[in-house]
Amino acid sequence: MVQVRGRPDTPLSLDQAWLNDAISRASSAISSGSTMSFFDRFSQISYNRSTIFAADGVFTEVGWTRAPNPRGGPAFETVYSIGASYGTTVLYSLNIAISVNLLPFPAVYPAISQILLGDDTVTGTNFDDYIPGYAGNDLIAPGLGSDLVHGGPGLDRISYADAVAGISVSLAQGYTFDGGGLIDRFIEIEGAVGSAFADLIGGDDGANILEGGAGDDQIFGWQGDDVLIGGTGVDLLDGGDGVDTVSYETASMGAVVRFDLGIGAGTDADGDTFISIERVRGSNFADLLIGGDADDSFSGLGGDDMLVGAGGNDCLAGGEGSDTLYGGDGDDVLYSDFGARETLFGGAGNDRISADLFVVETYVRGGLGNDKILLSLGNDTVYGDEVLPDGSSVGAGDDQIDTGEGTNTVYAGGGADAILCGGGHNIVYGGDGDDTITVYQGTFSTPGAFVNVLLGDAGNDRITGNAASDYIEGGAGNDTLAAGQEYPITGVVTDRFVFRSGSGNDAILDFQPGSDQVAIPVDINGTGWTTEADILAALHDVNGVATLDLAGGNSITFTGLHSTAFTIADFIIL
Repeated sequence: MVQVRGRPDTPLSLDQAWLNDAISRASSAISSGSTMSFFDRFSQISYNRSTIFAADGVFTEVGWTRAPNPRGGPAFETVYSIGASYGTTVLYSLNIAISVNLLPFPAVYPAISQILLGDDTVTGTNFDDYIPGYAGNDLIAPGLGSDLVHGGPGLDRISYADAVAGISVSLAQGYTFDGGGLIDRFIEIEGAVGSAFADLIGGDDGANILEGGAGDDQIFGWQGDDVLIGGTGVDLLDGGDGVDTVSYETASMGAVVRFDLGIGAGTDADGDTFISIERVRGSNFADLLIGGDADDSFSGLGGDDMLVGAGGNDCLAGGEGSDTLYGGDGDDVLYSDFGARETLFGGAGNDRISADLFVVETYVRGGLGNDKILLSLGNDTVYGDEVLPDGSSVGAGDDQIDTGEGTNTVYAGGGADAILCGGGHNIVYGGDGDDTITVYQGTFSTPGAFVNVLLGDAGNDRITGNAASDYIEGGAGNDTLAAGQEYPITGVVTDRFVFRSGSGNDAILDFQPGSDQVAIPVDINGTGWTTEADILAALHDVNGVATLDLAGGNSITFTGLHSTAFTIADFIIL
């Protein structure tokens, strides 16, 4: 049984939660036999419910009929109407997002709408309304009149997008001087939307979302971590205390933000002035965001963006599109995702640079400092240090580089670098310093085709290949080399270890005779070796381990093997 309680000229309460989709009042006076109609838009069926016993103020349903919905329209549409001219109060207790529009009704008495649950949109009348939002993240447009708005729990905003003149809103004081010269009051409101004119909008000590709309607006966040949206027009955006964000994600074209100059350009940002702003969210178009000396945070969103951190410890996120990110000075964080080609420059400082698995191609320069570079599935080119116009690198930092999978080329540069490469094709130049080069997640490759080319250069390097075919050259210094685990095929070179003059005292940890191969230049260090047989003849055991003396203080030790395990097929003269 459904009960509808109320008396003539007093608020009407509907407290049955399943009365969903459309509510209308049939007459200006509630009396015995009145009919309430409830329209179910999901099934497009209407239910007419008759009521009696009005004398005691309790209206009890005594019957109902079902008929095709006269309103028609598509299914899954939710519509609520309140006969505001009767001065009614309607309580909705539906756990769904709803939209209520009181404006079409020429009210004689104030209308009251109580929205209990869900993320709701409410539009008031041109008279004095009381609109409580209750739970959910509500958007409430009071309309004309001196209104009282109670947002309730959730992140609620009050909107004057349809105001006929500029408005002045203070969330801290809880009032608005609207375009009609009247005052609205509100409590538990966390955000505001201005008009198409010049507005003055102020936040409070909480986290606010403040939107100016069109017009030359002045927006002040005050305390808290606020989001400021200037919209079109020449706006003043002052975040105040806290970590505050300026957003252009609704702009119709790219934005230019210059924190170094304190101004903006380009449609919504044109002529904007920034004070105490720490973060910027760009548009879905090509943006140019340039930071200052402070710690800035930029999100490019869509479009081919250029983000420049400049000074400070900055956080740059490119978003969708092919973006270019410059960290500049400071310990910066650079991140790219969903791009065809991403270009990331760390600059000075100890930077963290990463790319999402949806990036097709990434070009990275770590720059000065000890950088951490983490890439993913794309085809990557990585320079650990700063690269000069002539191609040389400066600023030997101890970099950590993980290229992920894909086709990767790494120039680690100076310093003690750690390079990890996933499955795919990898070319790694360790550069100066004691480097560690490791290839992981490899699979067996086509015999005779080198998947990984791993070059240690100067320094005492440790190089480890994977299950694919590896070309490994330690370079100068005392190096430790391992090809990784393969499936040896007799007569087919799986891995090749290359040693040149001045290569130092090196060790191969997992040489497999009959499959792997050692390559040595002719007459290395004046040894007079011209054939593979000369190399094999010089191989002997030292302390039970096969050792090849390359002269000049250089040697190769084959860990776990005796010299008798080798044949001339295990060597090649270059």
